[in-house]
Amino acid sequence: MIILITLVIKHDSKDFLALFFGLFVITFFEYIFVKTGVETFNRQTLFGLMPLWLPILWGYGFVAIKRAIIILNK
Repeated sequence: MIILITLVIKHDSKDFLALFFGLFVITFFEYIFVKTGVETFNRQTLFGLMPLWLPILWGYGFVAIKRAIIILNK
């Protein structure tokens, strides 16, 4: 909910691309890591492998990193 509010209040056209990348692409790589045994999670609500909140955290993490890079480049 907080993620949606922050994206509605202030967003750049590329924020949704960063969110999409974090939600889907990085979730795919997390899936591979978990399947190979590199990572394990106690709570496995998404695909029976990882917590449901993890892709959401990755998605917003990418938006936050993108925003931080823009601020640092100014």
